[in-house]
Amino acid sequence: MLTLSDDIRFESLCKINLKAYKAEFRGVFKLLPESEVDALLKQNLETKEFARRVMVGWVFGDVTNPAGEPLVFSPEAFEQVLSWPGAAMAIFKGFMDGYSPATEGNSDAPSAGS
Repeated sequence: MLTLSDDIRFESLCKINLKAYKAEFRGVFKLLPESEVDALLKQNLETKEFARRVMVGWVFGDVTNPAGEPLVFSPEAFEQVLSWPGAAMAIFKGFMDGYSPATEGNSDAPSAGS
């Protein structure tokens, strides 16, 4: 079955790797056309703003509160994650590392709905 959609997503591992703190979670990202990714990179956005434009969720259970309870992705929870040192860069790297494998296949670049 083929479903035409502009909302295609991929998962990629986001690793926070600081001297004092290490953590990882699987982020869920929008699969954007290559031209949109290029435009975002040319805008020279702060890593937090780039993350806000590409991340749409995380794998349930990968992000928890201090009691170990899974946090559901929400704008508030996402902003809380972005406030952690290294998180925005981990999300940026997770997107970039996962983008190429997500777009491999029949064509060189994704198009809307591919």
